[in-house]
Amino acid sequence: MKFEFKPSAVVLFALFAALYALRLGWREGVWAAVVLLGSILVHELGHVFALRRHGIEIKAIGITHLGGFTRRASSDNWFAEVQSALAGPAASLLLYFIFRSHSGEFFTTMATANAVIGLSNLIPIGPTDGRRLLRILLPA
Repeated sequence: MKFEFKPSAVVLFALFAALYALRLGWREGVWAAVVLLGSILVHELGHVFALRRHGIEIKAIGITHLGGFTRRASSDNWFAEVQSALAGPAASLLLYFIFRSHSGEFFTTMATANAVIGLSNLIPIGPTDGRRLLRILLPA
């Protein structure tokens, strides 16, 4: 499995750092951006673990200016596809609960960000897990 960090991801990192710096200060803003990029990777690893459980080859995971992606071999196993589509948001929501178990503004901010990642990925628009679920469950 290959890891790809697209140059456009620097834009995402800078945006996260600037937005969180407004709320938390520059030092914490940069740390929040690092943690959030790590959270995106954990989300993608959720997909990876679900796919590997079903023997589906993972070609690459990575981060771009739009967030994360998992490139893999195609599969006709709809159950594996559903599990994979749900595993990323589940990983993000698990991180939400982990961050919520700590006190402080930094942890609250990271918990909220992971809840947004997990829940917004279930909306069936654009390149989201929700759209994948919709295509799997309602084939053309």
